[in-house]
Amino acid sequence: MTENIIVSIYLNTEPPVFTEELRTVYVRINDNFTFTLPEITDADGDSYSVSNLYMPGFGRFSGDTFTFKPKGSDANTPVQFILITVRDDNSESLTSTYILQVFVVPL
Repeated sequence: MTENIIVSIYLNTEPPVFTEELRTVYVRINDNFTFTLPEITDADGDSYSVSNLYMPGFGRFSGDTFTFKPKGSDANTPVQFILITVRDDNSESLTSTYILQVFVVPL
């Protein structure tokens, strides 16, 4: 008797990526500014997750949106760099890494 066994192999060839480059963010002290990340695509059709490894105290991240509201003291460090990772949810996970620059503009 012969048995046929079907083995499915799912290759992960590309990490998820933003469909456009991140733009630099300029936010004025005491202003509330919202920045939405660009659309994400994954050539393999994998689902993905987005995370940030550093967030200045005047920022928040939820879903695909950053909200910034710097105070006067935040002008002491006028340039912030936020590291963003986009990782696919695959057993052989691949990651893309981006840096979002945030400039705090004094009054």
